[in-house]
Amino acid sequence: MRKNFYFYVQTILQTAMRNIILLLGLFTLLISCQKEDDIDDPNNNNNNNTTDSSAFSTKASFKLIGGISMTDGPHNLLIIGDNLYAQRDYSIFRFLITNPANPVLQQTYVHSQNKSFGKMYSYNNTLYACNSDEVAIYVFGADLSVQAKYSINQTNFKPATMLIDSDGKYWIGGSNGSNGILLKCVLSSGTLNVQASWQATNTQSLVTYIAEKDNHILASIANGDFLTFPKSNLSGGYVANTSFTNEPGHEKWGKTFTTLNNNAYWANWGAGLATVNVTNPANATVTKVLSNSMFRNQFGDAEGTDVYDVAYNSNHNVLCVANGWSGVFTVSPTDPEKVVDYIDPKYFQNACIATKGDYIYTGNISGGISGDLKGLKVFKFN
Repeated sequence: MRKNFYFYVQTILQTAMRNIILLLGLFTLLISCQKEDDIDDPNNNNNNNTTDSSAFSTKASFKLIGGISMTDGPHNLLIIGDNLYAQRDYSIFRFLITNPANPVLQQTYVHSQNKSFGKMYSYNNTLYACNSDEVAIYVFGADLSVQAKYSINQTNFKPATMLIDSDGKYWIGGSNGSNGILLKCVLSSGTLNVQASWQATNTQSLVTYIAEKDNHILASIANGDFLTFPKSNLSGGYVANTSFTNEPGHEKWGKTFTTLNNNAYWANWGAGLATVNVTNPANATVTKVLSNSMFRNQFGDAEGTDVYDVAYNSNHNVLCVANGWSGVFTVSPTDPEKVVDYIDPKYFQNACIATKGDYIYTGNISGGISGDLKGLKVFKFN
């Protein structure tokens, strides 16, 4: 009787032990699965602190979803309402993006004499474009019908970029083919008459992009300078000239920038993405630079910086960057030296970028090995 009791107790203990071991195993498996879910979920906050570049490369926060083949890829992109405009040489294309994942070509404007356009610009939801060969500004309707053409009363000048300021004055940047030039103009009877001008004394100083900030004009210069001019005294020259030291072998080439709050985020080719503090435009200062080595340190498989263009996406609060031969990447405006994510579709050369809602559009100017990759590319945030 006692022997049977001991055997009964022993059986109960052995069964209990097996159950405990089984429960521990299941608990360990659940923890392991949860950790994998945390890594795979792009919305999980743990991703923001990871130092493993493979987590970003394999589980991107945005992805390439399609595109439209073109004979030549766009040099400039601009979104106005439900229209995406793309410019290449003497042609401008209008794509309808009411279905943003699938842009549909609506119209194409081709200059009758093959005169090339520069940067496009939006003012009061109207499309403007510099024509560098005609020394003129074109005004287009939404359907790319020409509404007006304003001749610029300036000799030996090739306009590249423009804006209309808060006082209604036209500011036009470009060069004489060697030295950078910035003009302040007033429109009168279809002609843009020059009120004041500035010309750089050094070469390779094309004015590539301009913006207005607190009664000043901010200007990106091709040689890698960032200049600030007072609106009231352009002829007196710039009041601030800021730049930075680039890493050897990764050259500066000042391209576009986008202003957000008190910073200008400046595309500077191989030298990277620079942040310029413009709280006081007369004392503009480069405060941060996402350089080639910084990019490579975060992502060992990345080719580095080749920054052509930058645009801000308010839905996701990120800067979207066309990184030339090295794909597309995003950064946070509050931490612009850290790449949030990037994608590098091989054989793309992304020369320009625009973004709206959950979508990013780039102009790829490389045909790739097969020669048929040029055109508009569409990316989507996950």
